[in-house]
Amino acid sequence: MLQAIATNPIFAFVILVGLVVFFHEFGHFIVGRLLGVAVEEFSIGFGPKAYGFKRGETEYKICWLPLGGYVRFYGANLDGEIPPARRDESILTTQLHKRVLISAAGPAANFVLSLVVMLVLSGIGIPMPSARVAVMSGKPAAAAGIQSGDRVVTIEGEKIRSWKDLTDKVSANPGVGLRFGLERPGQSELKYVQVTPESEVIESSFGDKVTLGRIGVTQFFPTPRFVKMQDGLETALGFETGDEVVSIGDTKVRFLHDFLGALDRVWETSGPLEFAKHIHDSAATQELKLPPILVRRAGAEVELSPNSALLSGWANSLLQARVTTPDGEVPHWSEVFLTTDLLIADPSALDTAAAKGSSDRAASSSAAQSAAEKEDAAALAACGLVPGVALRAASVSDEPTAAAAATATVGAMTSPVDLSIVLRDLSERNNSSAAPRSVGQRFQIVDTQGALRWVDCQIPLRVRRDHLNRNRAEVSFPLQFATSGIAIEQIVVRSESWMDAPLDAVHAVREQAGTIFVGLKKLVTGSIPLANLGGPIQIARVAGSAAEGGLILFFLTVSWMSINIGMFNLLPLPALDGGALLMQGVEAAYGRPLPLSVQHLVQRVGVIIILVLIALVFYNDILRMLGGR
Repeated sequence: MLQAIATNPIFAFVILVGLVVFFHEFGHFIVGRLLGVAVEEFSIGFGPKAYGFKRGETEYKICWLPLGGYVRFYGANLDGEIPPARRDESILTTQLHKRVLISAAGPAANFVLSLVVMLVLSGIGIPMPSARVAVMSGKPAAAAGIQSGDRVVTIEGEKIRSWKDLTDKVSANPGVGLRFGLERPGQSELKYVQVTPESEVIESSFGDKVTLGRIGVTQFFPTPRFVKMQDGLETALGFETGDEVVSIGDTKVRFLHDFLGALDRVWETSGPLEFAKHIHDSAATQELKLPPILVRRAGAEVELSPNSALLSGWANSLLQARVTTPDGEVPHWSEVFLTTDLLIADPSALDTAAAKGSSDRAASSSAAQSAAEKEDAAALAACGLVPGVALRAASVSDEPTAAAAATATVGAMTSPVDLSIVLRDLSERNNSSAAPRSVGQRFQIVDTQGALRWVDCQIPLRVRRDHLNRNRAEVSFPLQFATSGIAIEQIVVRSESWMDAPLDAVHAVREQAGTIFVGLKKLVTGSIPLANLGGPIQIARVAGSAAEGGLILFFLTVSWMSINIGMFNLLPLPALDGGALLMQGVEAAYGRPLPLSVQHLVQRVGVIIILVLIALVFYNDILRMLGGR
C-alpha cells in the first residue's frame, strides 16, 4: 500500500513540485526578511487555502492547486500608499540592490537545492551501468581484440568507472587512437589494446547534427540462445532452435559470452580446432566424453543428447577446411556456433512461456497490435519473416535491394542493437515528406528448416512524430523477438572521498544546467517547437516514473526539476524573476524608478504571458494524453 501511494503520479507530483517550489519561494522569503523587507504571505500552491496559520504579520499557507507558489511582500501594490516610516520595508520602495538580491534569491535557492541533492548522492553513490561491454562484429572494438564480457577500466590512463565515462570519452575522440585497459574475466592482469573510434554523424536529442566517436560496443548482452543450423555444431550437440543455455558442466550461464568463455575451460581445449581434433581422436578410440549442456526449452530444462556421428562429420569438415585454407583459422567459438537474440517469436508462445516463469521477453511491449501494426507485420511475413525464423545479417548500402546485394556490405546481427542500427539508418535515408510507403531491405535469415538464405523485404514506412514533435517517416518493424538482452551489471558510482564530493556535485549541476540552457535557448529561438513544453500532467508522469525507480532516481529528478525551474525563472519575461531583474537593470541605468504607467503595462503583459503559457502547456499535455504527440 505504501509503495502504491509513494509511486502514485499525483502524490509524487505534489512532493516533487512542493519541494522545488518551497525552496524557490523560501529563497525570496529569507533574503527579503534578512534585508528588512516585510512579508505578508508565504504560499505553496494557488487558489483556496487548504491549511495555514499566521505568525507576526506573515500568513503561511498551503493552497489546493499545487501548481507553484508565491511570496507577497509588503507594499507590492503599485497604486498603494507607503508610509514614510515603512519605505525600507516595502518591496517597491526599498533600495534597488535589495530588490535585485530578492529577485535573484529564488533561482539561486533552486541551484542550492540541486547542489545539496547532488552532494548527498555523490557521497552515497548512484547506481549506474558498468563499463562492461558487448562487442559488435566488424567494428573497431572487435578489430582491436576487445571481447564481450571485458570491462573497460582505463582509457589513456584515465579511470573509467561507468558506462557514461566510457561513452563520454569515446564520443569526444572520433578518429583519435585511444589506449584501453581491459579487465577480462578469468585473467588477473589488465589487457591493453589500441582502439581508434570511427567518426559517426548523428542527431543529438536537440536535433543538431554532431560528429561523435564510436567503437562498436553496447551494454546490452545477447542471451545464450541458439539457432539449429543444417550440418552445424548446434545440430550435432542436440540443440533445437530457440534453446537457451542454462549451464555447461558445473558452470552457470546467463549471457552468450558466459557460454563462449566457458567452452574451453570446461572442454579443456583452446578453441574450435583443438576441440575438432579431440572429437576426431575420440571417434577413433570411441572414448568421446562431453560435459552435460543444460538448456531451457519450452519452459522446461533439458539436457542435450549429442550425436557422435554428426559430431565426427562436423569435426572432419572443419579440419579439412583448415587443411585447404591454412590461413583461415577459426579464432573464436562465436564463429562456429549460430547464436542470436533475433529469433522471431510467436507472441502467444511468448505469453505462455512468461506465464510459466520463463525469462523470455518481447522486444515489442504491446501484445494487442493495432490494425496498422498487423498490416505491417503481414507485409514482413510475406517476405519470410515469420515465427521460428532467425535474423542473421543485413545488406547495408544506400539502396539495399536485390540488384545492389552483390556490392553491399553485410552487417552481422546478433542482438537487437544491431537490428536497431539497420532500421535507424533506413529511417534516416527515407525521412523526407516525399518518402515512399515502403523501403527495400535484404536480410540473411535462418529459416525454420535450418537453412541459411537471403530474403528481400519491403519494410513499411509510417509517418510519426518524433521526440521534437516533428513529422518523420520511420520504418515499421512490428515483430516480437525472443530476447533477454539487458545491461549485465549495475555498479554504485560515488565520489572517491567526501572531499571530492563537492567538486563532483558542482560538476553534475553544471552539466545539468548546461543541458537545460541549450534546451531553453532552442525553445526561445524556435529550433525546438513550443509543443515540446510540458505542464503539470507531464510533470506528474515524470514524477511518477521517477518515484517507481526508487529514492535515488526521484531525487535526481528533483535536482533536474529544481535547476529547470530556476533557469526558466531567469528568462527576461514579465512576471518571472528574470523580468524583474531586467526591469531593475533598466531602473539602474535610468537612474530612477520607471513611470507607473510603464510598470502597469509590464505587469499586464506579464499576466497575459503567464496565462498563455499555462494554456499552452495544458494543451500540450492533453494532446499527449490523447496520443497526438
